[in-house]
Amino acid sequence: MNWLDIIIVLLITLPTFFGFRKGFLRKLLGIAGIILGFILAVNFYLQFTGILEKVIKENSVLIKVLSFLLIIGIVYGASVWLARYIANINSGTGLIDKILGTVTGFLQGLLVTSVLLYNLSVADIPSAQTRQRSLLFPSVVNVAPAVFDKILEFFPGLKQLYSDYVMPGTNNNDKNNHENNHIWILS
Repeated sequence: MNWLDIIIVLLITLPTFFGFRKGFLRKLLGIAGIILGFILAVNFYLQFTGILEKVIKENSVLIKVLSFLLIIGIVYGASVWLARYIANINSGTGLIDKILGTVTGFLQGLLVTSVLLYNLSVADIPSAQTRQRSLLFPSVVNVAPAVFDKILEFFPGLKQLYSDYVMPGTNNNDKNNHENNHIWILS
């Protein structure tokens, strides 16, 4: 177990704990915010990248990753705010709500952690050596791509846009295009 594993455990444990405290509805809206953020990020990260490139003079891959994560983060933040507002209206949370909130919080933490790990690894953060020595990284990093592959089945128009993000410079006719295998970026 290395420092990356400790961070992964914390990133999953905190939302799990807050899921128990805050309840099911707030955590469910948080997950919905991540999914909506992903859909919007796939559609608009290139436009946002153009804006960031004017402000930040850095590696273009890093700026694309930052653009993608910022869009997800902004939408997620808005969903958390909405969930907090709705929860204040309906403040009665029972034990079942707290248990469901714990499970949903765990799933939310797992998804957020996977999104972060996957996208940061595109920019080689943390280093390949650290990722290889991690016990949890190989399992956690593939959660978000698996979930988003399922989402893409419902929104087929996003599939090419997402493929362009994860595998720039390829097309659907390329025999080396591993549409459903996202681990390529980690090696």
